[in-house]
Amino acid sequence: MSTKAIAEFWLSDPHARSMLNQQLAQLLRWILERPGLIDEPQFLFCPICRHSLVEYDPDDIWVKGLRCKKDHLWALRGGHFFHFTETAHIELYSDSPDKTANRLVAAWLTPNPTLETNLHESIRRVLLSSGKV
Repeated sequence: MSTKAIAEFWLSDPHARSMLNQQLAQLLRWILERPGLIDEPQFLFCPICRHSLVEYDPDDIWVKGLRCKKDHLWALRGGHFFHFTETAHIELYSDSPDKTANRLVAAWLTPNPTLETNLHESIRRVLLSSGKV
């Protein structure tokens, strides 16, 4: 069975997918689709009004704050870009860039008793064949 067929099985068979760790599922999808993002995406314009975004200091130190001239406030953490108000909740997600996915593949392939209980041998084969270690 090809590594592509193995990855597709783990992602599409309901029983197999129910046993698959979420991060491994994302890595398998990344291997199948290869989005090819070199760096984290940049959010330059407000999705609500299309005005340019500039940084500001949010109350939350774990996020990067972005605001437009119409005062729409956005937060960015990793590939998660979000906006909350009392009446609206908007979240946008990006794929992991190649360097992040490569680090995750390497981490899953590094001997670790905690991770190994979630890593089926067929999935290990797919990760090894990805060429991203």
